[in-house]
Amino acid sequence: MAYQFADGFDHYSTLSELWETTSGTCTIGTAYRRFAPPSGLPGQGLYTSGYARKNLLSNQATLIPKVSFYATALPPTSAEIFGLYDGTESQVAICITAAGAIAVYTGWAHVGGNILIGSTGPGLVSANQWHGIEALITIGSSGSVEIWLDGAQVLSISGVNTQFSSNAFANQLQVNDGTVPVYFDDVRVWDTSGTTQNAPLGASLQDSRLITKLPSGAGAYAQFTPNGASANWQCVDDNPPDGDTSYVSGSSAGLMDAYDAPTAGFSAAPAMVLARAYARKDDAGTRQLAVGVDSGGHTAVGPTATLGSSYAFVDGCITEDPNTSAAWTAVGADGAQILIEEIA
Repeated sequence: MAYQFADGFDHYSTLSELWETTSGTCTIGTAYRRFAPPSGLPGQGLYTSGYARKNLLSNQATLIPKVSFYATALPPTSAEIFGLYDGTESQVAICITAAGAIAVYTGWAHVGGNILIGSTGPGLVSANQWHGIEALITIGSSGSVEIWLDGAQVLSISGVNTQFSSNAFANQLQVNDGTVPVYFDDVRVWDTSGTTQNAPLGASLQDSRLITKLPSGAGAYAQFTPNGASANWQCVDDNPPDGDTSYVSGSSAGLMDAYDAPTAGFSAAPAMVLARAYARKDDAGTRQLAVGVDSGGHTAVGPTATLGSSYAFVDGCITEDPNTSAAWTAVGADGAQILIEEIA
């Protein structure tokens, strides 16, 4: 599975609930979204005058990050839009310049860094305008960077040193560096493992977006115990999540809940189907949860997550429709129910 991280900023209100490091003002709201969502679905974006950094799932030499961004001004010189880090050092930073070019650096904002390894011509990026940018980045002494902006490839460099630290990998994504305030939406990171979601979207990037659904009705399973509302789905439909005010609970392996979700009216097959839960444990035992989908009576869940005593988001990226054992179609993805399963 090539999934590392995704965030449309639609289902919560405080950035630090999902991102490990934040600095400066980071505000989530509808004023900062790129696209209006389908009717009845949530849609938000992020405004930050600082930066935010997210830990990825694993160390990877090659990553495919994608963001939508809206710079409120072009910088005096250069400003990082997003970058890949190894936990300490900036490996590769994708920046915009005062002339509206895309520039690539290693060691961004580090002593001995700010090493320019590639740049486009000017005039590609404008202030106060949304852009979608995607990159295929391999980190190493003979690395490579490919960049697509608004669906067009604008840069391809290879045989360059993209490794600033002693590690030939990255395991964190950072958006913005505080040089200029920027809106962000539809952030996604894949790697190149597995058989799907392991390559850039490229020319189809321009209109790529994350669409978020919340539970709206009872699904195929209701085996957890409702707390704070009469129906299971009503305990987990809050945006933002309301913690211990309403929730479902369970203490037996194998319990499942499924929740129906509104129709989004997909016109094309999605590039990714991701289920996400907000969960914690409330006893001293080992508690594990997996998140996924029910499609046509067939279920699939993502990796097992061991829960802590504080609430945290748990992801399950489902690469195939379990009803067909084939790639998702628009109809299949739109009809899938959200599923949680207690593993232990």
